[in-house]
Amino acid sequence: MKFISHKIEFRPLGKTHSLIKKNSFQQEGVFVHSYVVFENKSQAKKYEKKGYLALSQSALELAKVLKESCEFRKFVQTQRLNCSYKTNIDIKRVLSNWSDKSPEEIIKSIKKNPIVLKAKQEYEVKDILLLQIPMIINYQCIFLPALNSDIKIIPEYQSSGRFAYENQKEIRPVSININISSAIKVSKIKNYLYANQKYIESQLRLLKSENFKISEKERKVLAAGKKKARKIGENLGLQEDNVRRKRSDARKKIKSLFWPKNRKNTDDKKEL
Repeated sequence: MKFISHKIEFRPLGKTHSLIKKNSFQQEGVFVHSYVVFENKSQAKKYEKKGYLALSQSALELAKVLKESCEFRKFVQTQRLNCSYKTNIDIKRVLSNWSDKSPEEIIKSIKKNPIVLKAKQEYEVKDILLLQIPMIINYQCIFLPALNSDIKIIPEYQSSGRFAYENQKEIRPVSININISSAIKVSKIKNYLYANQKYIESQLRLLKSENFKISEKERKVLAAGKKKARKIGENLGLQEDNVRRKRSDARKKIKSLFWPKNRKNTDDKKEL
């Protein structure tokens, strides 16, 4: 049994695209869906690091149970004969044609598939299998987006559809959630976080950095009070100019958070 996974990517639209507003300061883009097929855990990990949906334990267990189910195998064989099933389907070509289809759209169409309705009429079928039946019959694949992942990273955005993006490069999430949807061990959560450390860090870097936050060294510079910059630098391992810059930056950040309207938000000119 093979597995189909999914990821979503933000693709910017060119400045001359018909959907871009004239004289707009922000370019816009669309989300493009990407699907891949793989056969084992090793391949799954490779794609997971690229942002694709992880291979869940539920998917692995489902594949094992179906392999042992004589009744299911008979049903699949019968349906393939009835549908004149072609054994030479190029699944990769099929997936390349799904770039404009979200998993939700695919799942919605699966629910209306006559084979699904037939299975419900003639068999007791668990929900976890029901949406997989057309995929298994047509492509010999389990469709991962239709299953709950054991654990996954979910970047959240302010809206859906088309987005304005920052720095002409990427759209930035407003938060990053780690969603756990299966009864798994804490050790597996730790392993997941470790294995996906680089991806998580890349997502964290996309989060907005509030400009009022002062660093630990900026706090220590402020705490040093009116000591000379040279003396503070000796204690903190900083150059004099760096001490002055950190003091100035920290003051600006503090004032940006709360400052009287009738006073200019300018840096203090006092000597350190």
